[in-house]
Amino acid sequence: MANLSQDDRTVIAKHPLDGCLDPLRNELRKAEQSYGPSSTSDNGAGDSRDRGPLKAVSKFLSTLQTHDVAFTLRSKTGAGDLASELSTLFRRVRNGDFNYHQYRPLSLLVIRKAPDLDVWNAVFDLIKSISRISPPTSIPSSPPLKSIQTSFYGTPLVRSSASFRDSQQTRNVIRTPVLEELSGRTFVDVKQFYTKYFENREWSKTVDQIYKEAPSNDLLHGFPEALQPEELEIWTWLDEFQKKYLIDAPGLYCRAKSKKDITGALGERQLDIVLKDRTAPFAEPHHTKDFRVIGELTKTKKSACWKAKFIQLAIYVRDVFAAQPTRWFVHGFLMFGTQMQLWVFDRSGAYGSETFDVRREPERFVHVIAGYALMTKAELGLNTFIQEDGAHPSVILPDAITGKDRVLQLEATPIFSQNAIACRGTLCFRTVDGTTVVKFSWRPDKKRSEVDHLTMARGVKGIPALVGSYNVTTIEDLRKGLDIKFPKDLGHSVHDRSIDSPQSSFTSQSTQALAKLNMGSKRKSGFTEDAPPTKRHSSGQKSYLQQEVRAGDVDSETPVPSFTCKGPSSPRNSLYRNRVLTCLAISPAGQPLQKFESVLEVLLAFRDAISAHRSLFLGRKTLHRDVSLNNIILIDPKQNGGYSGMLIDLDLALLVDDAGKNETSEQRNMTGTLEYMAIQILEGAIRKETAGTDHTYRHDLESFFYVFLSLCIRYGWPEGMKPKIDALRTWYEGSFEMISKTKRGELEPGGFEIHVLRHFSPKFQAQKELARNLRTILFGTGALYVETPEKPATLYDPIIQAFENAIREVRW
Repeated sequence: MANLSQDDRTVIAKHPLDGCLDPLRNELRKAEQSYGPSSTSDNGAGDSRDRGPLKAVSKFLSTLQTHDVAFTLRSKTGAGDLASELSTLFRRVRNGDFNYHQYRPLSLLVIRKAPDLDVWNAVFDLIKSISRISPPTSIPSSPPLKSIQTSFYGTPLVRSSASFRDSQQTRNVIRTPVLEELSGRTFVDVKQFYTKYFENREWSKTVDQIYKEAPSNDLLHGFPEALQPEELEIWTWLDEFQKKYLIDAPGLYCRAKSKKDITGALGERQLDIVLKDRTAPFAEPHHTKDFRVIGELTKTKKSACWKAKFIQLAIYVRDVFAAQPTRWFVHGFLMFGTQMQLWVFDRSGAYGSETFDVRREPERFVHVIAGYALMTKAELGLNTFIQEDGAHPSVILPDAITGKDRVLQLEATPIFSQNAIACRGTLCFRTVDGTTVVKFSWRPDKKRSEVDHLTMARGVKGIPALVGSYNVTTIEDLRKGLDIKFPKDLGHSVHDRSIDSPQSSFTSQSTQALAKLNMGSKRKSGFTEDAPPTKRHSSGQKSYLQQEVRAGDVDSETPVPSFTCKGPSSPRNSLYRNRVLTCLAISPAGQPLQKFESVLEVLLAFRDAISAHRSLFLGRKTLHRDVSLNNIILIDPKQNGGYSGMLIDLDLALLVDDAGKNETSEQRNMTGTLEYMAIQILEGAIRKETAGTDHTYRHDLESFFYVFLSLCIRYGWPEGMKPKIDALRTWYEGSFEMISKTKRGELEPGGFEIHVLRHFSPKFQAQKELARNLRTILFGTGALYVETPEKPATLYDPIIQAFENAIREVRW
């Protein structure tokens, strides 16, 4: 039995299960009735004929995972919280890794209505028993080659929800990653919140008129009288209120009665109340592209379910950002009976108002409800930089060479967008003429920008040319006037090293110290939150430009010089990460690697992208650090110096010296797309004795290898033959430790044939030998060698030659 501390017992007593398990008992009883000698195979795989037990246990785990106890209690097997562990169990069960016998003791306790303490004890016991199963691993032998040594210093990391794919976007699966993403980035009881968003607005006179028209000065006329009103009662009052007072408002409140009433979300959702654009179709289903404000209602007291409801609201906001990737921020609110809390989510996290009682402060309540419906597009956080007054959306950017304004017309649909909240929010459009890509991203303000790296890389074959760029606004400008204090503890470290292994390096004391050191360091900017720019500002200011969040979205705090890029910029607030929204244009546009027409085209693209990486590293002393499937594109060799492939996205690049080193801790920041991360980078993130691993050229070459394997496995299948289960899902699901162990096991000589090569699609069967050669070059023939050779030619030359040989064979 788990060893529960007195603190654990106090938490369990404070947050009783009450009746949340009652709806599950019938299904668990049926699962128990179906249990018998025939219900479980010898290998524990479970009964393939009856999915009732699997479904019942799935619902049970989902319910426990969302309970406040799960968010509060720490794991007994790792360093994360219990919700994280339950999330892992839920995914295993839904993926078919299920044996009812393992879950039966816990199920019986629920059926018999055992005390809460016994139930949670059984939960810990279950996790402990199942966690004993782990993927194969191996211990590398001593490196046979002289390798580059890494330094001790480094920077911790945090993981975002951006790596989750469409089929994994259910609330139960995404809840913990979203919680982790917002940990350390969520602020409550923010002073001046109401003043900033609801006072002295152009529509304030309209709200004043509502006060005058209210019968007998009763602003809450018809509002439910119950202490904890039902959701339907509140909606009924709200609907009547808007029909009477907000008939001409640009926003319209709507209610979703079922999951079928919502469309456009990343997963199945059922929202309580949404404010959407009145010009959008009134009939259901309501599409997330039209949502302006999200509201979540419950009659439960705030103290009993705040965290669960906050994360639920955050998941809905994440859907809005995904459907409206140009949004600067999203408003939302929580109501716990008559207690109301207002929220804003932006690319640096979330911040909320003080909680107020709508009965005690009816004027504030009415002002908020009416204000949301009356807000302008800018006040709602919609992008006003992109011009919508022509046949096509357009932006105006200064030319990178001449400085003269250029109008770039954009296609209506982006070619890439990023699904997360606290991130760079990378968004890419192709221009109408097909020659250029325009990219928006919220980059950290203390990083050397992609503009800088592209300027220094000008002339390097296989690297795109900078067309123009402009800084649009900053998080600090958007939050101007708010009195933000310290982040709320959500039960995860701000810098978790993995989903279930937080290793925080910032305490509240160190945050306070940083705050004191940074007082008085603010500079004025040419942008004000009251009037977001519809065009560029003319003031020339320094630039920082960055792109998309990856698994580790952590950036160096060391300021660096920058080439000129017009637009506002401002210093980093010590309490939150200041980001700069930058618009960048590059050429040529090219085509995604996934749109290849032949195997030869793929091989040429990889050879040329790796050659470009070598030129960038050796010729410009720039290390890319984010090799991924999205960052290799196909280009026309006739128009690009004979190159068929191009390496794009330098916003995480790093300048290094002749030895491949960078003097700041930035080289240790865990960057890249999780699926393609090198083993040594993953292992560096979980070692307690170090603070990460210096990123080297070898790690990028290893990422090229993983991208190649991914392409050969996921693409090239005849219509209707592509496997439904992603063979590489274990390379991006779970903790960093689990992913690194799995990769090691699957890249061992025997494991590589079974776990990787056998999944190659029919189109790439002939490239298995190339994959074997690349594996040998990178990892050796024995135990995996993951170190970085001192001489780059040791890896670059044979890898490029391996592709040359494969190209020759295909052409032959």
